[in-house]
Amino acid sequence: MLVGYHTPILGSTVVAGTDTTGPTVTQSLDYYQEIGIRLNVVPQISEDGYINMIIHPSITSSTSDVEATSTAGTGSTATTTTTTYPIIDVREVQTQVLLKDKETIVIGGLLKDVKGKEVIGIPFLKDIPWGIGKLFGRETTTNTKIDLLIFITARIINENEYTPEELAKLEARLERSPVVVTMKAKDKKKKN
Repeated sequence: MLVGYHTPILGSTVVAGTDTTGPTVTQSLDYYQEIGIRLNVVPQISEDGYINMIIHPSITSSTSDVEATSTAGTGSTATTTTTTYPIIDVREVQTQVLLKDKETIVIGGLLKDVKGKEVIGIPFLKDIPWGIGKLFGRETTTNTKIDLLIFITARIINENEYTPEELAKLEARLERSPVVVTMKAKDKKKKN
């Protein structure tokens, strides 16, 4: 499951020129990078009713851009090209848990430091140009820690527990077909 968007990542190709023409630089779409929160869960149900889950949350964000400069050619035909590339910040973790039916776990620790600047002061007066507005306001810097907490409740849906209408509502809520595992009770009779 992904909550976020896809951003295009461009690739650059430099073709060397001749003595009379300089090199040519072309940019094309290389791929789309997922930006947002992705949660992958692989569940497995044991015979005694426990749920074994491999959980892999991943947070991807585009923080800023970096410029790369390349020079092609020599002498008077040398051309310098500057290309901007995004910096992709990825935070991810993978864990494995064993839960009973209807138990809830919390996954945390995906910390991020966010730095910000803000100008506070008297409205309208702090916006006066030519440095006069600085007399009526000040710039503050904030450092904030953000922690993503993920709550997961494990549920085993038995085949006869829900009606087809209730299953259709669950499918619509999950926006995909749920994984339904059929468990048959074993008949254990003692032999005398």
